[in-house]
Amino acid sequence: MTELEKEKLLLKISNKQDEMQEEFQRLKNTVTVIEYEHGKKLDLILEVLTGHTDKLEQHEDRFDKDEKIIEMHGHQIYGLEKKLKA
Repeated sequence: MTELEKEKLLLKISNKQDEMQEEFQRLKNTVTVIEYEHGKKLDLILEVLTGHTDKLEQHEDRFDKDEKIIEMHGHQIYGLEKKLKA
């Protein structure tokens, strides 16, 4: 291999490395954008889930209160019926 052929080969290799570096940088930029966009979407999903969880807890508390009231009314009705029969 002559000196000129070696230089041409080195130049080709250098150009390919530059192309690969550029492509790698484009891919890095694309991945960064995707990560950012998905991060925003995941934050929104987490916010919605947290809101639903809070709402469910409120409903559970309300149902617990309602069950206690219904149970108390049941006892009161039982007591009134017993008085009416006596």
